[in-house]
Amino acid sequence: MLQRPFFSTAAGILTATLLWSSAPIALAADWLYTFRAGDTLWDVCKQYTRHRNCWQELGPYNNIALNRQIPPGTRIRIPAKWLKIPAASADVAFVSGEVWVASYEEAPKPAEPGVKLPIGAKVITAEGSASILFADGSTITLEPHSEMALDTLSNFEQHGMVDSTVRLNRGTIKTRVIERDPRSRFQTITPSAVASVRGTEYRVNLEEIADSGDSEKAQAITRISVYQGLVDVGAEQEIYPVPAEFGILAKQGETLAPPVKLLPAPEFIPFERQQYRLFKPDGSLAKPVTLSWKALPNARSYQLNVFALPEDKSASEQLLKVQLVSTTKSTLTDLSDRCYLLVLRAVDTLGLHGLASKEQLCLKPQLPAPVFSPEETSIQGGQQLALQWSAIDGAESYALEVAEQEDFTHVLEKIHTSETAMMLRYEEPVFVRIRALGAEGADSEYSQTLSWQPDAPEQSYWDFLYPIGLYLIGLILI
Repeated sequence: MLQRPFFSTAAGILTATLLWSSAPIALAADWLYTFRAGDTLWDVCKQYTRHRNCWQELGPYNNIALNRQIPPGTRIRIPAKWLKIPAASADVAFVSGEVWVASYEEAPKPAEPGVKLPIGAKVITAEGSASILFADGSTITLEPHSEMALDTLSNFEQHGMVDSTVRLNRGTIKTRVIERDPRSRFQTITPSAVASVRGTEYRVNLEEIADSGDSEKAQAITRISVYQGLVDVGAEQEIYPVPAEFGILAKQGETLAPPVKLLPAPEFIPFERQQYRLFKPDGSLAKPVTLSWKALPNARSYQLNVFALPEDKSASEQLLKVQLVSTTKSTLTDLSDRCYLLVLRAVDTLGLHGLASKEQLCLKPQLPAPVFSPEETSIQGGQQLALQWSAIDGAESYALEVAEQEDFTHVLEKIHTSETAMMLRYEEPVFVRIRALGAEGADSEYSQTLSWQPDAPEQSYWDFLYPIGLYLIGLILI
């Protein structure tokens, strides 16, 4: 059973963080430094910063008196713009579609994999998505129409990540924090809530709802769904520990409501996980892929996220497509020949995204259909058909069908062969088609249908006299 909000030392710190996050100074990006034995403000300023009055301003910036003895282990904040060397807090690991990166020193520019993000950098997605990789292996995936800023960092990149804070300005991010020693402390701040974790996986969505009485005012609503671990969520002087499989809704200016149970994972209707498909010359699908699943009670919609399935399982998520539907069916068109990870979640009436159902889908190019050669000829009195067709690269055999009707509702014969030629004999009109078969279930569409009409057999002189002879013999016997 979930506990009511509690207050402890950690909770007090988190609440203080929430209050601090609304102060103007919190908008500046900071680097966190942990004091060691023998450190002074003068030494830290001289070693790490280029700010002329650093040693005089750093104490007040952290509410520390200049003449105070600072014990080892104390953490102080240093404005990122004071640093001699910009602290790289994270790397752009993956980009799909339109994504921009902006920092306090540079104009926004298109994001590219491998770009290092300094403290204070913003990542903005339009019709695109991105994955951010932190030094300790933690990752953040931004969905389309989102904006995230990197607020704080505990150490330079060569020392790894210990503490980090990101600010979600709009949209949705999914965070996976790696459990490690020393343990990373990760915070996500929105205008209406703070989520603080130590090794977990969770989703944060920020939405601004316009005030019906005042179109210029908007209320920030934060939705947090926890999938693994435990997340402390603080807002308006309250804190709830939210465990896995629960979610919570935080409205700006309102007290927190207790966490609620997330919807279970939807169940996919079984489908072929490896499919051979026709692709257009531009690499796109000739026909869409349709997926369906069973409806869940209390689900108002469903979100399907399509990820590229990397060969390296430790790689960052590569979100390619996000589809929100109100039905239990999804149609995917802009896919290429590769493997994908499909992640499906149900969305409840509060807008919380539930547990995930995951399936793999691999698309491979379909073999081209064989083509009958124009040299098909009728021989031996017009009762035999000589067939010849084009050889298909990747084909191990060919499947031939012979039918009485053009729609092949009644198939007379099915023939498998590894050759590209065959002789058939039929006395009645038939229709013939063929398709190529490859390894691992690969096949092609059927070829064009060949219509064949046998010639009437030529009657010889003896064929004419034979029935007459039988008639005469019958008369004699009578």
